[in-house]
Amino acid sequence: MDIVKDKEVIVGTKKHAGGRPTKFGKELMEKAVEYIEVEFKKEEAVPTIAGLAIYLKVSRDSVYEYCKLYKKFSDIVEGLMALQERRLLTGSLLNKLNAKIAVLMLAKHGYKEESGISVESKGLNELTAAIKAIAEKKYDQPIEDNARGNTGSEGVGEIPV
Repeated sequence: MDIVKDKEVIVGTKKHAGGRPTKFGKELMEKAVEYIEVEFKKEEAVPTIAGLAIYLKVSRDSVYEYCKLYKKFSDIVEGLMALQERRLLTGSLLNKLNAKIAVLMLAKHGYKEESGISVESKGLNELTAAIKAIAEKKYDQPIEDNARGNTGSEGVGEIPV
């Protein structure tokens, strides 16, 4: 149970059904803010949940559990994630961070890498046939496929026998 004093909830007073008591409290929240504002910059390129957990001397699972139980702590971690996203983007754009690692980490923020144009061969064949049909209609004669010597009477993409 949380203790209520003057309509303000004092955190870190929840009782456990057994096991080790929680380390969560005002001091832990202050240390979390300190990590985000100052400490991560000493050893890390971007703030991380793992870095926060190490700094707080708790497990990553505890960090996630605190986020579920305590709204203020969840807000602090959301701030960490927003800062992480911004530093990953700007750091990789300025060539200060490894781009491949940045891409991997940005996946946690909903970004994904896409390269090139993906066209199914069937779709490409249909597109080629449509273009040839339009050209043949416009010029009123069969169009040769220069790559294979097709005149349009064979199927698109087939080699004449």
